[in-house]
Amino acid sequence: MLCGGARPWQRHRVVRKNAGRRKFKLLTMLIRYHNGESDAWSVVYVPSQRAEDARHLHRELLTLKTERTRSTNRIKGFSLHRASHSTR
Repeated sequence: MLCGGARPWQRHRVVRKNAGRRKFKLLTMLIRYHNGESDAWSVVYVPSQRAEDARHLHRELLTLKTERTRSTNRIKGFSLHRASHSTR
């Protein structure tokens, strides 16, 4: 990352400066969260293996139902299309 009149051999200085800013921002966000400000960031809880497996089964079932509906509608569309062309 270059800024202003920086020279190519000074790139590492700019990167270090930005990394320091990021660390400072993360630290201030952590302090804000610790002081009770819930909007500082979102906390993510990792589900258990059993809960994750149950979610995958549910998603697979929804996917299969969607595929079944898509296939049924496609077959009905083909049959209606063939029926309309055979009556002509």
